[in-house]
Amino acid sequence: MSQEKIKYKRSVEEKTGGVYSCDKVQLVYRLRFGEGQELLDQMARQGWFEYDHWESWKFGTYRNQFSVKCGADGKLSYWLGVGMVAYGKSRPSDTAKLEFNPNKVGGERSLLWLLRQLWSRAKLREGCEVKQWDLACDWPEPREWYSLRKDARLYEEVMRSKADRTQYLGERNKPGRCKLYNKQMESGLESPLTRLEITVEGLAGPHQVAALWPTVYRMADVQGDAEIAALNDTDRFIFATLLDSPDRLNELGRRKRARFAGLLEKCRYRVEFDPQAYGRVLADVAQYAQAPDPHDPAASPRWEWPGVDPEFQPLECWPIERVDKNRNVKGVRMSRSSYVEPTALGLVLAALQPTNRLVFEVMLATGLRVGDVLKLTTEQVKRQRFTVRESKTGKTRRVYLPAKLQLQLLEQAGRLYVFEGRTDWRKHRTRQAVWKDTVRCAAFFQRGGSVPKGATVSPHSARKVYAVGEYRRTGSLDDVRRKLNHDPAHMATTLVYALSDQLNADELRALGRKST
Repeated sequence: MSQEKIKYKRSVEEKTGGVYSCDKVQLVYRLRFGEGQELLDQMARQGWFEYDHWESWKFGTYRNQFSVKCGADGKLSYWLGVGMVAYGKSRPSDTAKLEFNPNKVGGERSLLWLLRQLWSRAKLREGCEVKQWDLACDWPEPREWYSLRKDARLYEEVMRSKADRTQYLGERNKPGRCKLYNKQMESGLESPLTRLEITVEGLAGPHQVAALWPTVYRMADVQGDAEIAALNDTDRFIFATLLDSPDRLNELGRRKRARFAGLLEKCRYRVEFDPQAYGRVLADVAQYAQAPDPHDPAASPRWEWPGVDPEFQPLECWPIERVDKNRNVKGVRMSRSSYVEPTALGLVLAALQPTNRLVFEVMLATGLRVGDVLKLTTEQVKRQRFTVRESKTGKTRRVYLPAKLQLQLLEQAGRLYVFEGRTDWRKHRTRQAVWKDTVRCAAFFQRGGSVPKGATVSPHSARKVYAVGEYRRTGSLDDVRRKLNHDPAHMATTLVYALSDQLNADELRALGRKST
């Protein structure tokens, strides 16, 4: 958001000089059977954008909810819900709801990617509808110049000063809700800006919105009026009170009431609704509910459709950086994770969710990668010693579980996998779920200084802690190599892990270059 003027994704100027735009829109998608879970799986594989995820079990809400962070500083966000929890249903419905502000995040890459994913999974008929949206009406004048009149709707007001005043009509989050406030103060703008927001249901026409339009008065400049200038101090006080509260006019006597009524009509005018400007904004909003044609760019809607640009090819990678999966030379992959002393790592583990903490404990005991731990089956952990095929290399290795750890795994094991997926027992937990929990907890202790602030703490840090511990215990790089299942021809790879407690980032990169 600019400090000089507000940024609009698309706006229309109305007849009095104000600006109409769409401030927030809610889109509901009806997905094909099973596509809700496919969408969740696809999001879990994307490591190029950030989001917070939580679950809700309350009827009428969405089971999986996401707050996707975006913007240059990560302060902007939008919301996604997948799978409505319906009363009497054994599983969430195949629906998704997307809520965003086009003025703020309309051009964000992650939003465009999600729009594409949702449309590709939507039903052919009535796949998407505009649930409701907010019409924003901006006028470049101070908030003190405008006043919202009460009507039959519920009225609320928050007033800290004449400039910092917010008036409401209607029920919260319901169609017909009106809000008049100081947009300049809210967004830190340099120039005055007053905003009226109206919540519109679906694709309501101009006549329907005109019926919801509140009575808004704009006070004209009264300083130079000769009749007002001639008022005595008492009448001037009465007039100033009536400008802000014209409903109190009936409290005056007949003569004064007639006199001040004429002055009020002279010094204010009613802000009228502009149906033409609204119609143009409505046409832009309606395009979000029109299925784009990915094969015909000319026929696609005016909102950006990712995929028209051949460069729009988000990579599926892990964890958060966009990384070329084939960048490793002769088997040496420079990890993005850092070694963390066991004491500091123990603090992070204590703050993790119990299931994610158990994943770390298996990694610290076996040296397995996080993906291989998450793929452990219940049948495998029924034995203390078993064989694992590594997903990254395809090689096999024998794994031994301490008795106590084995018992913990069996206590929480699912029907197929030890670490079941959150919505489907036939799938295991995703790496991203563990990674996000780790990053969140590590950031907390980094702020307090318990974990080094420059460290990149991830699940892969446990593999480095395991390697360092084995090297300290045995003093043999060859033993560490066998435990990590590294290729004998690339001892430098093992060295990166075994000495990760002593080497800084520059030295690690140098080792990687020498190994080539």
